[in-house]
Parts: sequence; structure tokens; C-alpha cells
Amino acid sequence: MDVIISHGNPDFDSLASMVAAVRLYPEAMIVLSGSPDQNVRDFLALHGQRFPIVPQKEIPKEQVARLIVVDTRQGERLAGFRDLLNDPRVEIHVYDHHPVLYNDLTGDYSVSERVGACTTMMVRLLREKDLPITPIEATLYMLGIYGDTGSLTFVSTTAEDVDAVAWLLRHGASLEMMAAFVSHSLSEPQRSLLKSLLENSSHYAVQGADVVIARAETGHYVEELAFLAQKFMDLERPDTVFVLVKMRDRLCIVGRSRVPAVDVGMILAPLGGGGHSTAASCVLKGRTLVDMERILLDNLKKKIRSPVLAADIMSHPVRTVSSAATVTDAAKEMARYGHNALVVCDEDRVVGIVSRRDVDKAVRHGYSSAPVHTCMSTNLVTASPDTPVSEIQHMMLTRGIGRVPVLRNDSLVGIITRTDLLQALRRQAFPPPQVSPSPRIEDLSRLPTPVQALLRRIGDLADQLEIPVFAVGGFVRDLLLGVENLGLDVVVEGDGIFFCRE
Repeated sequence: MDVIISHGNPDFDSLASMVAAVRLYPEAMIVLSGSPDQNVRDFLALHGQRFPIVPQKEIPKEQVARLIVVDTRQGERLAGFRDLLNDPRVEIHVYDHHPVLYNDLTGDYSVSERVGACTTMMVRLLREKDLPITPIEATLYMLGIYGDTGSLTFVSTTAEDVDAVAWLLRHGASLEMMAAFVSHSLSEPQRSLLKSLLENSSHYAVQGADVVIARAETGHYVEELAFLAQKFMDLERPDTVFVLVKMRDRLCIVGRSRVPAVDVGMILAPLGGGGHSTAASCVLKGRTLVDMERILLDNLKKKIRSPVLAADIMSHPVRTVSSAATVTDAAKEMARYGHNALVVCDEDRVVGIVSRRDVDKAVRHGYSSAPVHTCMSTNLVTASPDTPVSEIQHMMLTRGIGRVPVLRNDSLVGIITRTDLLQALRRQAFPPPQVSPSPRIEDLSRLPTPVQALLRRIGDLADQLEIPVFAVGGFVRDLLLGVENLGLDVVVEGDGIFFCRE
């Protein structure tokens, strides 16, 4: 017997991944652990009969030959089937998209990809095998992807997630049906708990990130804490939030992050939590809210990546103009260097900023010969080299300014413009790809022996003559691609004719 399982309290991503796994294992049964989210329960109430879902108590464990685990690799999250994980007669297949932890299941067969939702990976497998899906399945898979990517807005979202959504739309996914399940109204206990979390929250600036820890305690179980954490995130808009709720004897923690610098999965992993960089959770016993807040702050200080600072992105040296210079002088300086503004300095002291708009306006009104101080802005907003870029972004947004001078001990050392800021934010969101190292000489071994000999002869002669020589062009490209190309092109720095004669 084949059984498909996932973590307890399944969300749409885990349910969708289990249903997709049925297409890969047509004889398998789905077993749900714990209580699904409210919106998942609503979906199952209407459409659950379409899928081979059976209660756990109806599964004779002695007949289970294969466990198909989706959307998790953590054995402790597989309540009810943990005893089968080490049973030598049971084959384990794992499909997951979370980062690998030291104590994760390896399985007899494993598929893992860093995508925003496990459903995305499952959909790719269905596409590769050209397996049919129904419109209801397509809608469920889309709900799974939307649920784990924040409707394609989380920073963990990948191009593969978006491509999977497009494919599902072409295969009958219903946006109208999705709208009924993507979000839902809060129950009275949930509204009360969210109100308590909002009233009992603390902001911490950790390595330049705005982190909120919200605390609450309730004598009864309130479901869908992850949904409340996302609601909190939408209302307060911090970089990261950790929601801590004591429910009877259990302390439930949910983390959400919208910045790459804070990986909530990594921060909760030492506590036994599961998840990924943008969304993670854990449940603990015997811990207090006060203790856990302290532990979280310690973990944050150790694991948050160092923030990008003003010194990392500022432009320098800075073009300046004196306050006594004329408007015409300022206009010429801007035209010469292609700047839209100049910092105004008197005796190495920053006294204002004059923009191209200020200069153009003065010229239009006939004040070309007037001194710069008559049209410059003195409402200065400055930063130090150690100011985090996130703070500078906040300054620009709230103050409506386009550039921030950077001062060290009142001396001008740089300036940050909107362009500098946008380029820095883009580098954070889209880090440069890893470049493969150049092939070593051993990698040339697949070439025919005469070609190897010629390359070595050229190299040895170049060393003797101390002349830089390079193999270039299509030969190098095809060498990297593993394609045969014996048309060898060589560039010589210096006298190529002399080198050829030698």
C-alpha cells in the first residue's frame, strides 16, 4: 500500500502537493494529519470527495509499503507515521522545497528544489510526464502556489512559480473559485487575538532590519495563527514579524519576513521549527513568552545578515558648488557632469543642496546671475556612512527627497541618490549569478592529443617570452559547453607575427 502524507495542520500547499502526488502514484491514498486550515476545510467540504483521502485510523500500518512525504522533510512533523520512518520494509519518497536541515529525512528517493511552493515542483513533474489534470486540480494547485508565495509577492517566489501559475490557468484553473478560498473573514476569537497581538508588540532594530515581536496568551486554541501573522504583517508592514502565542501548555511561534536579510526559517530551525526564508513556524512546550522573546532576539543578532550601509552604495567624490557661485555656474557644472543636483558647501561645511529644477526655475525668472544660496534648499536630511540603506529608503519616502548627503564628523564623504538606492535594492532582490570557474588545464583532457600538445607548446613559449597569450572565441565557448570545436583561435598581446615565427 502506498500512502501520501504531509505535515500536520495542512495548508493549501501541502494539500495540493498531496493531490498532485496521486497523479504520480495512482494507487496511493492521502492521509491528512491534524486539523487543516479553515479555508482548506472549506475547500475539502465542497470538493474533498474527488480525491482519495482516507482517515488515518483506516490505514493498516503493517500493509504500508511506501510512504510518499510532501512539503516537509522533518520526521517529527509526521505525527502518526513516525514509527514507519525507520522501518526497513517501508520505502520513503520525499518531495520538498524547504532548505535542508541536519536532521531531515533523506528517503530512498528524494526530489528537492528551491521554489516558492512545493506545489510548483509537483506541477513541473506532472508537466514533464504529460499527466492529465482536471480544472478542480488546476485550481487547487494554483491555491497551493498562491498560499505559499503570498500570491506571488513573497521574496522566495521564483520564475518557476509564476510559470506554473500560467500553465495552470491554461489548464482550467478558476480565478473566480480561487477568490473564494485565498482569504476569508476572521472569526471572533481570531479578531480578539489579533487585537491583543497588535497591542502587545515591540519593534526592534536588528542589524538595520525592523523586527516586530508580538505576544499574546489565550486559554483556548485559536486556529490559523499563520493567517493572523500574515494579517499582522499586512497591517503593520515591518520587515519581519514573529508572532508568539501561548495556548494552554503550548507556545506557538510563526515568523514572516519580506526582506532577504532575515531568514525566519534559519532563525526558528534551532528551536525545532520548519519553514523557509519568508515563512516558518514551530510549537514548543515548557517555555514562557518572556524567555522566548529573549531567545529570538539572540538568534536574530547572530543570524541576520549584515545590512547594506550608506558607505556601501554612496557615490563619491561629490561634486559641490559654493553658495556664492552664480546660478549659471551651477547650471554649467550640472551640465558638465550630468548631475541633477549639487551639494552646496562653504569652507568644507555642507549648507544646502541645489537641484536642476531650482536652477531652471531661477533662470526662467531672470536670476541667472543670482548667487546659489538664493535658490538652494537648506532643509537638509543627511546620513552617516554607517546608516543602513533601509533607513535611507525610509528618509526618501517620508521626506520626499531624492538625495541624501553622507557626512562623517560633519565632513562630506559621499551622496546617495535615488539611482544609488534603486540599484542597491535591485542587487539585494536579484543577486548576481554565481560564475563557474574557468576550466583548469586538466579539463582539456577530452581534446585530441595533437590539440592538447599545441596548446601546451603555445603556453610554454608564451611563458618563456613573457608574452600574454589567450585562447579565445568559439573554441573556448564550446570547450565550456562540452561541444567539439577544433578551430583554435589565439590572441597575442604584443607582436603576434614575432610570436608566430618563434
